[in-house]
Amino acid sequence: MAVDHLSSLGRRRIARAGGPLSVHTNRLRDEGWREAIVRRGRIPDPSLALEVRSSAEGGREAAARLLALPKPPDALFCFSDIVAMGRWRSASSAGSACPTTSRSPDTPTWTRPGFCACP
Repeated sequence: MAVDHLSSLGRRRIARAGGPLSVHTNRLRDEGWREAIVRRGRIPDPSLALEVRSSAEGGREAAARLLALPKPPDALFCFSDIVAMGRWRSASSAGSACPTTSRSPDTPTWTRPGFCACP
């Protein structure tokens, strides 16, 4: 669902970041990400599949690693809100624009004031 939403916005290099694949729900999210990429006729790029801690620090780490790639992604699917929050906060502290969309349109997590450090 998340990759479908991001694809509908024109995103093509969609990365994913989340906790260890030894956790069943993380494996399911990874499988969904991979299947959605393949459905669009693309091959999942291993450099865009990051295993990070399930924390805000993990989100900051994901952002740094992805932005350092020779060809960075144009979207990031995070396995959890806390990882996504770390990614958003890293964008804000680096002076980058914060993402204008998150998860799916019917998930209001980011509408809560103060949840993210973005202006």
